[in-house]
Amino acid sequence: MGEVNFLQEEDIRLENTRARFANVVKRHAQLTERLSRDSDKTIYERLQKEFEAARASQSQEVNLDGEQWNDGLLATLREQVHMEADRKARSGETNNNMPTSHFEERITYRVGNKVICCLEGTRIGILYETSFAGDPCDLYHCVLESKSFLEKMTVLEHTVPFFLPIREAENELLSSNAMRFIDHIGELLQAYVDRREQVRLIKELYGNQIGELYHSLPYHMIEFVLDDSDCKVTISLRYADLVSVLPTRVKVLAWPMHQLKKNHTSSAILNRNENGTMNSHPIPARLSYAEDALRTMSLPEGIAFTVGYYQNSCPDVESIVNSAVKQKFQQTFVTAPATLRLFFHDCFVRGCDASVMLSSWNNTAEKDNPDNLSLAGDGFDTVIKAKAAVDSVPECRNKVSCADILAMATRDVITLTGGPFYAVELGRLDGRMSTKASVRHHLPGPDFKLGKLKAMFASHGLTLTDLVALSGAHTIGFSHCSRFARRIYKFKSKTGIDPTLDQAYARQLRQMCPENVDPRMAIEMDSATPRTFDNLYYKNLQQGKGLFTSDQSLFTDDAMSRNIVNVFASNNTAFEEAFVIAITKLGRLRVRKGKQGEIRHDCAVVNKI
Repeated sequence: MGEVNFLQEEDIRLENTRARFANVVKRHAQLTERLSRDSDKTIYERLQKEFEAARASQSQEVNLDGEQWNDGLLATLREQVHMEADRKARSGETNNNMPTSHFEERITYRVGNKVICCLEGTRIGILYETSFAGDPCDLYHCVLESKSFLEKMTVLEHTVPFFLPIREAENELLSSNAMRFIDHIGELLQAYVDRREQVRLIKELYGNQIGELYHSLPYHMIEFVLDDSDCKVTISLRYADLVSVLPTRVKVLAWPMHQLKKNHTSSAILNRNENGTMNSHPIPARLSYAEDALRTMSLPEGIAFTVGYYQNSCPDVESIVNSAVKQKFQQTFVTAPATLRLFFHDCFVRGCDASVMLSSWNNTAEKDNPDNLSLAGDGFDTVIKAKAAVDSVPECRNKVSCADILAMATRDVITLTGGPFYAVELGRLDGRMSTKASVRHHLPGPDFKLGKLKAMFASHGLTLTDLVALSGAHTIGFSHCSRFARRIYKFKSKTGIDPTLDQAYARQLRQMCPENVDPRMAIEMDSATPRTFDNLYYKNLQQGKGLFTSDQSLFTDDAMSRNIVNVFASNNTAFEEAFVIAITKLGRLRVRKGKQGEIRHDCAVVNKI
């Protein structure tokens, strides 16, 4: 009997082994078939077609805000797919001729950059739409499934890059907080695209300076070497995690190519504090410009405007504005500095919403603040005439905001004076509020020292490089004598002259602006090329010929800002590239969208309700 039992046990083990082997062979065949069928590209194309078909078959697409996107909605979606699957199972639906009215009643939901829809079977699809600087980038898919309404969901398939931790997120979040899992994957993907596009932008802007560039697969570690005949420079950017958009640690290392002295290696490490500021130590001469620009290469998320915004509603708007600006510029050169200054004053107070254009019957608007009384009327007139030209075209009438017209006009006057041409992001709305009090403490003064300037610009997300680059706008235009009189007459020194000011230049200023001169008297900011947008402004700073304290302090107050001035003074292209980056960032300040603004019919008056 024992022998029989032994044989039976052996037989059972053999059958089990055979069954396991058969399963292994079957699984291997399935995997082989899937691998041959589903390359990454094939999976993407298949899922993209399925998502498009699902969205096309569903009755409507609803936009949700953050509060409407909650666990209850997700539970409703799960219930829908299971009810549909059960209905099909009960009806024995096996062909495409069966009624699908219930399926057609499903709704697709859009939450931020996510589109959530019901797929066939018991599956829910999430389509992630990434973007950079307002331009669409890549699409990614994630398909969730649960075998019953009560079971936890699992990730069935996806097109998320393999190096992003979707499986870890699935294990940690999906069973306990599916909504958080969906949001987290969206954050991972958007941050990855942001960092990847930063590298692309770095290559575009600094390709002629970069020798080698390395990065990790998810772009959370970026390192590159700058070409330089005098020293080798390595810049490293580190991100705290995979959802960080801005670097949290920037390290710059430099050492001379020729050993001249001992201890020749210089370095700087910058750490982002909780409040977003940087602690830093001095770094080699030519590095601060590159480090500062690269550290801030990331662009803000959720930009509400883009290049070509009016291509359907008013396709010729930029040429219309350009023609009007040219005509005004031919009448008076003051058009250029006046428009450029108007744009800066508008953006720095309430954001770029043309609130500086508004008038009030009792003189209590922004333009009535003492800091804005010196804004030349030609700047306002430029925008008004450009607005009239745009509205004279029937298809464009009351479709283009004053804020956008001011932004386009600013670009045009820069180009007309020899500066760089750049694409202007459009889609701003005009603000409905303008108060004299709102200007206070929001505009830099001519007596500001560098520390105060840095703090003010940093409050708007603008860096030291942005500050120095935007200050270069003083390469054109004029200033009233009263704006710098203290530097040449009442400074606390033996001569009464600011010692940071070149003494010969100070005497020249005294001749042009006698002590009791008419306060309306104005002189050129750049006496050599006052009507050309160039880098001579920075060469003047090197010689102590900055007209304002706020100008000269860029060179005298800080080694890092002085390094940037030196770079711009020696390289006009570097100045123009940095200026375009800075003025583009300036143009994004507090952009109005939706119910926050309007398209004014008259730039000086809010629309009647």
